[in-house]
Amino acid sequence: MRRSSGCSGEMERIEGVEAVMTLEYAVRIERLAESDGGGYLATVPDLPGCMSDGETPEEALRNVQEALAEWIEAAKEWKMDIPQPSPPLERAS
Repeated sequence: MRRSSGCSGEMERIEGVEAVMTLEYAVRIERLAESDGGGYLATVPDLPGCMSDGETPEEALRNVQEALAEWIEAAKEWKMDIPQPSPPLERAS
């Protein structure tokens, strides 16, 4: 199984003061075909290219959290805008 990481909210500088910023990005988890190595792929739709995989959905989710942190760190280093998380979907009543 291959493991790719690319991206969570962490520290953000606000008016010269570091503040903890909690961001909640949606994660999409899909089963990979056996021809692609099997397992599961986790992607963060709001952050282009932010993805990781794992043998189980839980492993893919843990791995994508690391990828999310790395994505945001790289965006900060490259002085790129970091998209805000999309609003959560409303549940039908």
